[in-house]
Amino acid sequence: MGVPTLRIHVGRSTTAFSDCDLTDRERQLVQLIAEGKMNKQVENILNISIKTVEAHRSSVMQKLNLRTTAELVRYAVRNKLPTRREGPAPHRCRLI
Repeated sequence: MGVPTLRIHVGRSTTAFSDCDLTDRERQLVQLIAEGKMNKQVENILNISIKTVEAHRSSVMQKLNLRTTAELVRYAVRNKLPTRREGPAPHRCRLI
């Protein structure tokens, strides 16, 4: 028995990655981006440098094989990642 796999449909391609590969910090970043926050705002909210924001964003995009912010927001919405007002992130990713 292996690690559960989540399939993400983005555009014309399908990407597979192991369930919940995102770190807690990466998940926070995705939530803030899905809320429409810019990198500078994320920097201030999470109290990290702009370079760290960019590194986390790049890591997330690479892990999920996403190319645009719109695809990242779509991922957040489809996986029901909550906004900061809705509480903590779910422990498991939702299969799409």
